[in-house]
Amino acid sequence: MADNEKIQVLKMLIEREKKKGLDTISSDNLIAVCDELIKAQGTNLTAVEMEILKKDLQLIIEREKSIIASQIEMRKSVIALGQDAIKSSFLLQGGASVALLAFIGKLADGHKEKIPVFAKCLLWFIIGAALIAGVAIISYMCNRCYLSQWDKAGDRLNYAALCIGAASYVAFIGGLYLTYLAFMCF
Repeated sequence: MADNEKIQVLKMLIEREKKKGLDTISSDNLIAVCDELIKAQGTNLTAVEMEILKKDLQLIIEREKSIIASQIEMRKSVIALGQDAIKSSFLLQGGASVALLAFIGKLADGHKEKIPVFAKCLLWFIIGAALIAGVAIISYMCNRCYLSQWDKAGDRLNYAALCIGAASYVAFIGGLYLTYLAFMCF
């Protein structure tokens, strides 16, 4: 098989993989280089020129691999940071709820009239915990959409998760503020 035929077969294989969605390196760049190599075959390039073209192709492939590896690491980092934010919010909301429940339990011994005031404070922490639980579910759905290559749906769910996560922190701050006011009136 002549070099030109080998290059054409390589190009066909790359195009077939691209249609399957397996785009681990930039197929367009690789196909363009293969086209250049096919054209160059007809111009009777010297061995040195052919080696230069091969090295250029290898550099393009390595650059694309590096870019993809970097993108994968960035996605892993973003996912890990998102998981940490969800865990932190759960911890904040849950800790505040447990502490307030313990305090309300102590109020039941001698100051029952104050329980409704602190129960309203507790409600804010419960809402915050429910919101962050929703964020965890939406985050899963978002990642599932991206995995299925439904990028628009994944982007929308991502924005929804961010907004609901922010609302969870607002609920936490609201609960803290109401608890502060309740203690000041106690």
